[in-house]
Amino acid sequence: MKQEELAMIKSAIEDKMNLKIKEFNKIYQATVHGGEPSNFHKKCDGKKNTLVLYESKENRRFGGFTSEAWDSKNEDKIDKKCFLFSLDKSKIFPPKKYNYEINCNSNYVPGFIRNGIYCIQLLENGKLKTAETLHKDLFNGERNILSEDGEWDAISYKDFEVFQIVFIKI
Repeated sequence: MKQEELAMIKSAIEDKMNLKIKEFNKIYQATVHGGEPSNFHKKCDGKKNTLVLYESKENRRFGGFTSEAWDSKNEDKIDKKCFLFSLDKSKIFPPKKYNYEINCNSNYVPGFIRNGIYCIQLLENGKLKTAETLHKDLFNGERNILSEDGEWDAISYKDFEVFQIVFIKI
């Protein structure tokens, strides 16, 4: 991440958590550890305060933060501190009306849900789905925020990484 992108993400997390960040520790990368759900869950289950950064083959970069721990025994978890972001557009998308949920199902890699509809979902076939047109209130009717065309389409992902946030103890 570029310095200004890191500053944007860091500020949003610190505001949500009301804590100062000490560091970002990379705990998983699909192209290094294998993109299968079992590999993601081995590395990330039980980890709280994580940032997921996705990159599509078309070089779109976006993701989400969750304060909840990933847990393959749980289907979904509501997280009032969760938010999505687009590095390409330098935008943070806090929840409106409904909180975000994280998809913890053991058959999937990390996904973000809002009001029962996926905002970001990685599929088994190496494709990535986003749902901008289904969440017009969240994305203010804007297209091309997360995906290439702004639709609920399967796009190819290049990689995704998970960072665990370490906070400064006061």
